[in-house]
Amino acid sequence: MNLKSKYFITIMLLFCFLNSNAQGYLEFVENKGQWADNISYKGALQTGAIALKPDGGYRMLQHNTTDLEAIHNFFHPDGSDLKGKAVSTNTLGLHSHVYEVSFLGSNKSPQAIAEKPQESYNNYYLGNDPTHWASGC
Repeated sequence: MNLKSKYFITIMLLFCFLNSNAQGYLEFVENKGQWADNISYKGALQTGAIALKPDGGYRMLQHNTTDLEAIHNFFHPDGSDLKGKAVSTNTLGLHSHVYEVSFLGSNKSPQAIAEKPQESYNNYYLGNDPTHWASGC
């Protein structure tokens, strides 16, 4: 096998791995009243979240990974992945960015179709207001 063929096969395997890995962990949860009305579905990312809006756009929340690590180290001081870092409550904080995308000239009332429903579900009983509770999401 020549070098060009090996290079092509390596690139294809890397692409397949990245594609399957990216699709393997993202699960969208339908909004049944547990979030604001401007969210139709929400998916948790490793360091943030992505929310699909009813108008066809989306909103992405991205947390600072260094801040997340410091918070983790503060609440899990005996963890094996601390790397010897000391954290004080005076330095704790979480910096984040939110990016919102709307598509000009798009359908303002698209229909979202749940193609791959999960067997599992989520329940949201947060706060004292039952109007914001949702189950079987």
